[in-house]
Amino acid sequence: MAQQDILSTLRKLISGMDESLVIFDQDGRILHASFDLEKLLGRDSLAGTTIFNHLTYEHERIEHFLRDLNTSRYVDLQVVLKKADGSVFTARMRMAAWKVDENEYLVLGSLVDATHIERKRRDLLRKTLTIELLSKSKKIRNGKLHDAIYEILEMSSKAVGVTRTSAWLFDDPHEHIECIGNYDTRVGKMIPQESLPVIEMPTYFMLFETEKIILAANAQTSPYTSELNDQKFGLIAAQMVSLAVETHKRKLAQQELEAALRQQKRLLIETNHRIVNNLKITTSLLNIQVGKARDSYHKNLMLDSVNRVQSILSLHELLTENSRNLRISLNQYVNRLVQSLRESLSFPQKQLQLLTSIDSCEVKSSLAISIGIIINEAVLNSYKHAFGENEIGVIRIDFQMQGPKGILEISDNGRGVKENRELAGSGVEIIRGMVEHLNGNLDIDGTNGMKICVSFFMR
Repeated sequence: MAQQDILSTLRKLISGMDESLVIFDQDGRILHASFDLEKLLGRDSLAGTTIFNHLTYEHERIEHFLRDLNTSRYVDLQVVLKKADGSVFTARMRMAAWKVDENEYLVLGSLVDATHIERKRRDLLRKTLTIELLSKSKKIRNGKLHDAIYEILEMSSKAVGVTRTSAWLFDDPHEHIECIGNYDTRVGKMIPQESLPVIEMPTYFMLFETEKIILAANAQTSPYTSELNDQKFGLIAAQMVSLAVETHKRKLAQQELEAALRQQKRLLIETNHRIVNNLKITTSLLNIQVGKARDSYHKNLMLDSVNRVQSILSLHELLTENSRNLRISLNQYVNRLVQSLRESLSFPQKQLQLLTSIDSCEVKSSLAISIGIIINEAVLNSYKHAFGENEIGVIRIDFQMQGPKGILEISDNGRGVKENRELAGSGVEIIRGMVEHLNGNLDIDGTNGMKICVSFFMR
C-alpha cells in the first residue's frame, strides 16, 4: 500500500513536468513513464517493459545500483538508449531511490538527451586540435603569408563547419578592408574577393574604429555581433592570421636588412680594393721620384713618404683580406708593416735587426692605423739617427695588453739623445699628434738608447 501511495504521488509530481522521467522498481520494471520520455524513445507506451530493454549497454552499472539500494540511493551516469526505429543516442541518466517497504524500492530516473552535448564536445575537441596544429605550423613561423593564410582558413572552415572563411586587413587610412584570403570549401581553394569600402563594411568592423568594448546580451542575435560565427574560435584564428602577417613583415624586413648588409659589404670590399690600388699607385709614383732625387736629403724625404703610405697600405690590404670583419689582428698587421719597413729601409752600411713581440688581440681599423703610423715614424727615426755606419744595432717593437690599456714600446740600443732639443723633427711631431688622437700618454727616454712608450685605452 505504501508503494502505491508513493507511486501515485510521484505520478502527480511528474505529470506536469516537461522532462523525460521514468519510475521503475528494484528489478527495473517500468511502472510509469512521462510523455516526453515516450516521445524521446519513439514509443506509444513503455508499459510492460524494463529499463534494460531500452539500453544498449551500461546494464551492469544499473543492475549493481539496484542491487545495492541499501547503501546507495543516487547515481548519475551516461547511457546509450535505443529508439523504436533502432537508432541510438547518448543520454545522461540520473536516478534516485526511495524505500517504500521492506526490501521494496521505487526509483525515479531523469533522462536528458546528450546528443547536443556530445556534439559540442566533439566540436570543442576538433577546434582544440585545429588550434594546436596551427600553433605548430611551420608556414606561420617561416613567414610564408599566402601558404599560412590558406592553411589557417582551410582548417578553420573545417573546424567550424562553414562554407566560406575570409581574412581581412584594414588599409592605413582605414578607408578599405583588404581581403588577404577567401577560402571556399565547396571548391577547396581560394577564390578572389575585392576589397570593401567603409560604407560596405560589416557592422562589427565599424565598432573597431570606436575602440570600445563590444557588449551583447546574446551574441547570436545582437545586431553588433550576429554577423560573427563562433566568436572565441574566430578570435584565436584571427590571432593566428595576425601572427602570420607580422611574421611575414618581419621576414621581409629581415630580407631587406640582409640585402642592405650584403650591399654594404660589397661596397666596403670595393672601397678597400680601390684604396689599396690607389695607395699602390701612389707608392709607385713616389718610388719613381726617389730614383730621380738629386741629393740624399730629398731622397730621404721621398722614402719617408713612401713608408708612411706603406703603413696605411698594409692596413687596407688586411681589411680587404678579412672583409667579414672590421677588426684586424694587431699582431698580423704589425708584422706585415715591419716586413715592409725591412724591405724599404735596406741600408748596406748599417747592419740592423728589427724584432717584434706583439700580444694577440684584435683592434678597430682606426686604432690600428694610428698605431701603425707611430711605429713607422719611430722605426724611421731609429734607422736614420740611432746608429752610425757599420754599426750593428737592434730595434724592438713590443706591445702588451694591461687590462683595458695597451702599452706600445719602440726601443733601440743606439746612441740615444742627450738634450730635449734633439727630439725635434717632423717624425716626433707626427708621433705626438697620433698619441693625442688616441687620448694616450707619451714617454720618450733617450738616456740609454731611444725608448718611445705610448699607453692608451683600447677602444
